[in-house]
Amino acid sequence: MSPIRLLILAALGYILYRLLFGKNFASTSAAPPQSAHHNQQADDVLVEDPVCHLYIPQQGADSLTVKGTTYYFCSQECRKKFQSEKR
Repeated sequence: MSPIRLLILAALGYILYRLLFGKNFASTSAAPPQSAHHNQQADDVLVEDPVCHLYIPQQGADSLTVKGTTYYFCSQECRKKFQSEKR
């Protein structure tokens, strides 16, 4: 058997091995422990822009508090439009 044919068969065997058994290793190692998952909160919450109705991450949103209510906006333009409509 030629060395090239042997290399091709070894590569195909490795690919077949990863297809058959690789998913089991990836799914078990990527999942966090069950007990730690229950105590964690989401990293960020999606909030709706009241002007254009897009959902955006709260941490990166432009915010404005009016009479104790905080509104979140996708951009400064939406925040300015909201402010002009509220006056």
